[in-house]
Amino acid sequence: MKKIILFVIIAVIVTSCSKTVEGFKSDSLNSTATDVNNSQSSTGVPTAVQTAFSAKYPTATEVVWLPDNCSTWKVQFDLDNRQWKAVFKADGTFVSEKVM
Repeated sequence: MKKIILFVIIAVIVTSCSKTVEGFKSDSLNSTATDVNNSQSSTGVPTAVQTAFSAKYPTATEVVWLPDNCSTWKVQFDLDNRQWKAVFKADGTFVSEKVM
């Protein structure tokens, strides 16, 4: 009985996570590069996250979004001839950044 309950809980978690990144195909992860200066939308990335990113890194280029988990998004980008990685919560709150 415990195994069945555990299985159901895991299934619910996986299902809820997949709805967060709905429309985000694994083969499109690298093709979702977005130049923020062109105002193009990234598939599946919440508007609040895109807005927060654009405000914090207005001159970023070669932007690639990756869903991190159900509540955060990773973004890789170039800034000042360096490659960076940043993490934002789904509501647009900045979490962390690092130079790669």
